[in-house]
Amino acid sequence: LILECERRVEDAGRDYDEALKKRKALELPAAKALLDKLLADLPKYGDAEKLLEEIESDLRSTKQHYDRGRRYEDDKKYELAIARYEEVLALTKDYEDAATRMDELKKAAEEYATGEKMLDGKKLFEALDAFEAVRKIRADYADVKEKIEKIRDDIEEVKWLYKKGVEYQKKEEWQKAVAMFEDLLDLIHDYKDAEKRLEECRSHLEE
Repeated sequence: LILECERRVEDAGRDYDEALKKRKALELPAAKALLDKLLADLPKYGDAEKLLEEIESDLRSTKQHYDRGRRYEDDKKYELAIARYEEVLALTKDYEDAATRMDELKKAAEEYATGEKMLDGKKLFEALDAFEAVRKIRADYADVKEKIEKIRDDIEEVKWLYKKGVEYQKKEEWQKAVAMFEDLLDLIHDYKDAEKRLEECRSHLEE
């Protein structure tokens, strides 16, 4: 009987030490499982019960942060969602899909910012590439679907304006050609030789 008691205490000691290691490594479910096993056999072992309470509290906090992060995502409050997922991962390693969600949101935010910057510079093709990259990461991210549709419409308009501008230029209808190329360059920073053609048409108007 004494040997059996000693074996149980030794096993409990190993489980306790392993639980501490798991907690330090932020592997809280594994640490909890070890302490549950330990306390089922030796209910009054050291401060195991207190340690278990702390771990269970951290797990509850983890779930709260994760659930709040998911709600922030649904509300498209991405910075707040990222902050919540960071809290999750500071408490518990590999909790649900928190790490994946956080990484996706950060990448999407970076590409989205690039797209906005390209739009500000009227670089439609580069902006389209950036927003398409966002959509591949998260199809429902912010207003990315609407952004892509608008840019595609603008690109089609650019192509049409260029075509009409060239047609008017060939007909030597300089004023109409100028209007087409000016409208084109209002939409896009640079497109083919539109700027050069605009200068040529303007020079003919000044003759």
